[in-house]
Amino acid sequence: MTGPHHDDEPPEHRRYAQYLQALESVAEADEANLLAAVLRDDCVSMAESAVNHHLERIEVRASTDPALHDRCIIGDDQQVQLLGSSVTGVGKHLTAVISPPGDIAQAYRQKYEKIWRDAQQINPQNVSTPPAQPT
Repeated sequence: MTGPHHDDEPPEHRRYAQYLQALESVAEADEANLLAAVLRDDCVSMAESAVNHHLERIEVRASTDPALHDRCIIGDDQQVQLLGSSVTGVGKHLTAVISPPGDIAQAYRQKYEKIWRDAQQINPQNVSTPPAQPT
């Protein structure tokens, strides 16, 4: 709410607006930590609503294409990077990040764009915090 009655606004409404603003501008590397922090809010229904609102803008697809793997990263800027090991191995094993030249990068982009187009879209699921277990 805005205007003279701002002080009458419940604190969870202000936090909700703050969470939405933070989630809108969060860096990808910090997103998981921010989502976890939001979900730790005392007002569970508000926190879940903020997270659901944020996740609705993310498109998820599933593919069984064997060419799909986690060693190719295509950024929003269309730059292609290839990992020398699986994402789960980064930090555990010696690996390299390679930026292929233009024609090879274009071939990767085209292949992965086709996989994306052919993949099945997964509809958003509401986030629900499991009930606390009795102690």
